[in-house]
Amino acid sequence: MFVVFYETVEQLGSFSDEFDITIPLLSDPGSTIITELGILNTTLDESDAPFYGIPFPGSYVIGADGTVIGKFFEQNSLVRTHPDTLLRAAQGHAIDDVPTPLPEPVEHVEAHVGLSADSLRAMLLTDLLIDVRVPTGQHLYGPPVPDGLTITSVELDTNEFVAAQPAHFPPTHEMTLKGTGETLHVYEGDVRIRMPLLYNGGRVAPNNDGARTVDIHGTIRWQSCDDHTCHIPRTERFALTISVEPPNVQKRLLDLNPNKPPTTA
Repeated sequence: MFVVFYETVEQLGSFSDEFDITIPLLSDPGSTIITELGILNTTLDESDAPFYGIPFPGSYVIGADGTVIGKFFEQNSLVRTHPDTLLRAAQGHAIDDVPTPLPEPVEHVEAHVGLSADSLRAMLLTDLLIDVRVPTGQHLYGPPVPDGLTITSVELDTNEFVAAQPAHFPPTHEMTLKGTGETLHVYEGDVRIRMPLLYNGGRVAPNNDGARTVDIHGTIRWQSCDDHTCHIPRTERFALTISVEPPNVQKRLLDLNPNKPPTTA
């Protein structure tokens, strides 16, 4: 593992010494490699000195044979992919290859909400995992849907500390109705929906046990149908209490000076 920066060797050396960084930090002061990789941050121009030349923040995961097996990039220079996601990619697993806690089989549509990591760390994307198990012979709807049917959706309530990015749904497959010949786009079986969450690093007061947690709430909507019947659309609320951690650098500063409160993002 190594990291490429556009800063000079001297700057990286000072930074590495200050925060006890042990992985290699490679200097690309002219952004030559960054440009060749096609990841130069195009939201900046040369008038944005001294920030011109930075890359889009991201990570490549390289397999044992030297081939790239995963690429994770973001537009926001402060946002990074969670290490657990990178580790799963390095181990050859799909990005959402996290075991589902739902039992099988089920008689009715069941949903479970969890997190892809043990906690939310500031400015690291972590997936909210919505696992929906659909009984055999039934299906849910993806876009587009005709009037009168309900699309499967997930929405997170507004939260002071946690923001949600648009949810990622699995591919649908086409189903043609025998009576009308109309083609619908449906989900069947196990449906995993991923909604990336981002903790902004804001000050969260510890609870009675000294842990820092945030509560998130949201809504899942779906409508299940079989070959003969469409059931009444369902709206299900969910709530999740999640541990939060400050950024690594901020945590290091707190370790050095525990009396100094963290800054609020």
